[in-house]
Amino acid sequence: MILDKPAQVERMQICRNCKFVDYSAKRPTCGKPIIGNIVEYEGNKYRTCGCFLDVKTKFSASACPLGKWGNYKSEKDTLDQARELLERLKATPGRITQAQRQQLNKIYPALIGRKSNVSQCPPCIRTAVKELEEYLSYRPKAKRGRPPKTQKNENLKTEN
Repeated sequence: MILDKPAQVERMQICRNCKFVDYSAKRPTCGKPIIGNIVEYEGNKYRTCGCFLDVKTKFSASACPLGKWGNYKSEKDTLDQARELLERLKATPGRITQAQRQQLNKIYPALIGRKSNVSQCPPCIRTAVKELEEYLSYRPKAKRGRPPKTQKNENLKTEN
């Protein structure tokens, strides 16, 4: 749903005052255009989304990845789902079910900011899981600093 003009203007003003806005493209973007980037804000690490702000600020379902405006509850739910998925994957090392792969394809783009799904090849799945672990280690529950080293799971096999 498209927001009314005053709400759009308010969101855009918040974005224009943000130090992470990138003006290198023809239109301002949230961080690095298209792909975003990891930034530190209020002591936590976040991934900017790379969206064009003139488009993103118009939609009611949109949210600032730093939590400055928008629907934050859905992000918290996604974080909880990601933590649960990672726990289930740790319980069955080296295996991922079709349902888990589908859940990974919903969670990963939402949190990491990628615009495409994770491929089904084991190295791509391992990379996505590692990036999710690193992303979650940056969230407020984690200690500040570098993300913890993740255990490589070289024998990850996919199940259909």
